Amino acid sequence: GSKIFKFTLNITKGGTKTTLQASSNVLTKEMLDKLNSLSKGDSFEFVDVKAYNTNGKDVIDVYGQKYIVV
Repeated sequence: GSKIFKFTLNITKGGTKTTLQASSNVLTKEMLDKLNSLSKGDSFEFVDVKAYNTNGKDVIDVYGQKYIVV
């Protein structure tokens, strides 16, 4: 299948937005730490997600979604 090679993670905690970028398909330690610190009502969203198509060279945009902590 397709392989993600870049994405941005927007995290909103207590009304403050933080933007973190990755140049792989793996969450960074900083991303994991911030995600683990979220509380009810906070949110995060994957945006600007890019992947290589199954042929390994064509780039496709991947739909991201916003998630709210409940």
